[in-house]
Amino acid sequence: MVKKLVLLLSTIIVVGVAILYFLLSGNGIDPLEVVANDTITLNQTITTPTETCNASWQCLDENTKAYQLENCSYTQESACSAGCENGSCIIETCAPGWKCKGEYYRAYQSDTCAWVNKVKCDFGCLNATCQNETVTETTTEEAPAAPTSNLLKMGEIFNVTSGGNYYTLAIYNIGAEGVQLSINGKSSPWISDNTNYTSGSLTILVKDVYFQPYSGGKQEITYLIN
Repeated sequence: MVKKLVLLLSTIIVVGVAILYFLLSGNGIDPLEVVANDTITLNQTITTPTETCNASWQCLDENTKAYQLENCSYTQESACSAGCENGSCIIETCAPGWKCKGEYYRAYQSDTCAWVNKVKCDFGCLNATCQNETVTETTTEEAPAAPTSNLLKMGEIFNVTSGGNYYTLAIYNIGAEGVQLSINGKSSPWISDNTNYTSGSLTILVKDVYFQPYSGGKQEITYLIN
C-alpha cells in the first residue's frame, strides 16, 4: 500500500515538472536559466549606498563655522563676529593708534581691533586725548590808581591853575583841630582831615593834617586838587 502511494506522488511530481517545462518552453523561456538566476538572486546581499563627506571646516551660516566630519555631521561649532567665508572666520582689522574708547577712556587699538593700555579720563576724552579740568578764567578789573597826594608844608607856597584861573596856595594856620589855608592871600575856615574846600573854581581835598607842637615837629598837609 505504501509503495503504491509513493509511486503515485512521484508520478504527480514528474507530471507537474513536465507541464511546467512545457509551459515555459512555449513562452520562449529557458527553464534552466530561470533556475540559475533564481539561485544567484537568493545568494546576493542587497546593500544601501552610504553618504560620505570630505572632512573640512564649513560655514553653517554667515556668522557661524563648524567642522564637518566624513559622516557629514558637524562638530566644533563657533561664532564669527566679523562673518564667515569659505569655512573660515573673517579676521576683523582696524587702523592702529590711540583712540577714545567711549566718553571717559583713552586706549590703544591694535590692527586686530584689540584694546590695550586703557586709561580713564576724569574730564572726558576728545580726539584721542584726555581733557584737562575746565578752568574758568576770571578777570579782576583793576581799580584805577589812586591820585597821588600833594604835600604842602608850613611856609611853602604853591601855584595852581583850575578852571582857567590862577591861584596861590599856602598854609595860613595849622593845629590839632585842622588847618586853615591861604588861597590868593585869603584865609579859609578850619578844615579837618578828608574834607573838601572850594574857593572860586578851585576845590581842594585836604586828606591828612600832620601837626606836631614842638620845635622841628611836622606841620604839613597832604591834599588833592579836584
